[in-house]
Amino acid sequence: MKYQILYQRNDYAAAERFLRDYLAHKPIPDEAVRGKLLYALATVLALQDSPDADRTFEESIRLAADKATAAECMRNYSAALSEKGEYAKSNRLLYAYARLSPETAGYSAIQLAMASNYLNQHRMDSVRICLAKAVRSEHGLEAHGQGNISRRANLEQLRAVLNFSEGRPVSSLAFSRYCDSVTTAMIEKENTSARRLETRNRLQAANYELHQSRLRLAIGILLLVFVIVGGGSLAFSLYRRKYRRLAEAEDRIITLTRMLHDAGQLRAGETHAEDGNTPDHDFFKKILLQQLGIIKLVAATPTSQNQPC
Repeated sequence: MKYQILYQRNDYAAAERFLRDYLAHKPIPDEAVRGKLLYALATVLALQDSPDADRTFEESIRLAADKATAAECMRNYSAALSEKGEYAKSNRLLYAYARLSPETAGYSAIQLAMASNYLNQHRMDSVRICLAKAVRSEHGLEAHGQGNISRRANLEQLRAVLNFSEGRPVSSLAFSRYCDSVTTAMIEKENTSARRLETRNRLQAANYELHQSRLRLAIGILLLVFVIVGGGSLAFSLYRRKYRRLAEAEDRIITLTRMLHDAGQLRAGETHAEDGNTPDHDFFKKILLQQLGIIKLVAATPTSQNQPC
């Protein structure tokens, strides 16, 4: 919302104008929503010391949707009254707040606000009572890790003023020690955060390097598998081609051998009287032996096609 941006920029006058224009020109049938807008307007009016702040706060309390919202408006209205010096009215609102929200009325922040108002009214007995309640509440909050240095400073300030008014010694040693412990805790927290950040960055770098190593390993394995499969396929193809050529040559040798054998038997059966060393018979036998020798030579001689890798 535009109001929140202006409020965060401490531009209270612009935030007031925006809220007044919104309330004047926008129909808001829901009284609870209108009450929240009036509460926001009362807050910026109080920050500017506007006389309209009281009336706007009271209207926002009247339109509050529930007790928790009304109690919050009362607490902030009380703080605004205290800043203007209306201490009695501020405490009356705080007591009304306690009736609406009894579970938080004993918190150190509420008791310290009451004690400050009583102190400005010079009612030291009431200051002592509220201060004791605030100390008990703050100790309980610190035990649960919910301590606050601002509340502790306010508490120590009221204690010092009360001791001075009663003639007791005033010492800031306890508060200084508390501040030192808070500072040490803050430094240790920052160091712990820095160590965690450094460890996280180191783990991220190691994780990235591990990822890169796994990626390189996977690529290497894929390349190795590709080389093995490709080489095996090539070797198998060459072996199969050579085996086929050898088989073909062997078939030819067997065929020619059979032809030679058949031709010899045929020639021997023609006549016993005829001489077997006729020129035709010798010529035919010579041709068959030459072809057989050529085939054996080709089969036994490696070539570019049947050489092993």
